[in-house]
Amino acid sequence: MSLGDPIHNTADELLGRKAERKYLQEYGEAVRRIFGQDVWMKYLDRKTKEHSDKYGIIIPDIRKLIEFSHYCVEGNFKAIYVYNDAETARKRLTQRDGGYDEKSMQQGIETQLQFIEEMIKAESVINDRRYIDEIEVGGVTVSVIDNSHQLSDTREQVERWWENFGE
Repeated sequence: MSLGDPIHNTADELLGRKAERKYLQEYGEAVRRIFGQDVWMKYLDRKTKEHSDKYGIIIPDIRKLIEFSHYCVEGNFKAIYVYNDAETARKRLTQRDGGYDEKSMQQGIETQLQFIEEMIKAESVINDRRYIDEIEVGGVTVSVIDNSHQLSDTREQVERWWENFGE
């Protein structure tokens, strides 16, 4: 389940092709301005009520502080932050989408949870580690997956997380 699915689906349907990231961001924000900042969360909440519990629900696109608070603080979802250094992100976006718009990468929606990244960097320096298993963010334990390297490295971290925390 994804906060972005209805945005992608509607925009792609309207255009008859895959919408560019910057347009998806603008569309999602326009709907928030019209119907309220929590409109996408309310939509997703209605969809998740179809499940009797939260087991198996993954929300891969939490980018806003209000979403983090709603799902991870209030909703007790297990939080995983997937870290990716900027250069690797740019390369992957170019490979996947044929390019990227630097301005859209710096929009508020993409940077609201950047404080978590700053905490990761601080922990890495303090503890002299490349990979941090967990950090505490506002009383919430956030597991960190480092996605800056090979897919096999990421897969190994996810499997290790699942062994430790999966239900």
